[in-house]
Amino acid sequence: MNNNFEFYTDVDVTLYGSNAMESDIKTILKNHVCMAEKFNYKGTLITTSSTTLDPWMIASHILENTQDFTPLLALQPYTMPPITAVKMVQTLEVLYGRRIGINFVTGISTKGLSEAGVTLSHDELYIRLQEYISLYDTLIRSGNDSVTFSGKYYELKDYRAKPNIPFTLFNENDRVPEIFVSGSSDNAIKTAIKYGNVYLTHPGPIERYRDKILEINGDETKLAIGIGVIAQAEESKAWSYARSVFKPNRKSIIEAAMKRSSHSQWIKDQADLSVEKDVFDHVYWTGAFKSNSLYPYIVGDYDQVASYLQQYVDIGVQTFIIGGPYTEEDYVHRQRVFQRLKKKEGS
Repeated sequence: MNNNFEFYTDVDVTLYGSNAMESDIKTILKNHVCMAEKFNYKGTLITTSSTTLDPWMIASHILENTQDFTPLLALQPYTMPPITAVKMVQTLEVLYGRRIGINFVTGISTKGLSEAGVTLSHDELYIRLQEYISLYDTLIRSGNDSVTFSGKYYELKDYRAKPNIPFTLFNENDRVPEIFVSGSSDNAIKTAIKYGNVYLTHPGPIERYRDKILEINGDETKLAIGIGVIAQAEESKAWSYARSVFKPNRKSIIEAAMKRSSHSQWIKDQADLSVEKDVFDHVYWTGAFKSNSLYPYIVGDYDQVASYLQQYVDIGVQTFIIGGPYTEEDYVHRQRVFQRLKKKEGS
């Protein structure tokens, strides 16, 4: 593995269908993270939605079954107040003494938000998210100091966290949780610049992504992308494999096109791309999105895929959330790509 970069997998622990509880979720999850750790991935993104298991409990299971592997938890503001999120982070620190990351999201499903009683507009969702991160960051650093906060969505008066977990416990051990902010809209980018450490999005083809992150260039905010990688020694075999894994049908293609009206900017962007073309730049493939994956995929032989990913690296990307599949053979193929990447000079 190339140690100049940070690679994460993606784990979506969704339960649905009549046989959901018959699945050995713990074993499946353990095998997933242990395989990723074997190939020196930094961690895994734990997604959240109304159909997934609780990401905090999943993170605990991951910490128990790995040695040096970072859970990156998706946190949706409506699921818990900031004081609870801080207590959860502190509890994991006390129990495991391991680093975690928090991926702050506003949600991509209008239906899911509506079912939870969230009726905020897109702009309001980000105003609330900004308040949430600001209060979370203040609380986790507060130690024994009282906190007063007055915002549109959150308010505290002389709040003192108990038990008192000093921030130095995180800071002195280099375990301060990184703050990721996900999204593709201008609001997401501005939130990441002001409140986050890392801006995460599913990128468009390289030139479109380059234009999108112009505002971040020169800022201290790090860049991360969620992207799938399917590579083999021969280009034709890579494409054959990709199309065997992701098989769009009439229903999924129509659903992908309908996502152009999503309130989520990055879902809109991916939907627009999938309608516009199947393949951009010879390697950037939208076919997986048409099969209900959220990830764009880079497909080709090792050199083709590495060369295209290198262009993202050259404009500042250092962190990759890598979409599946996650068989050992897939890890081996991806490793041959990642070994070809070179860190941007000066970063």
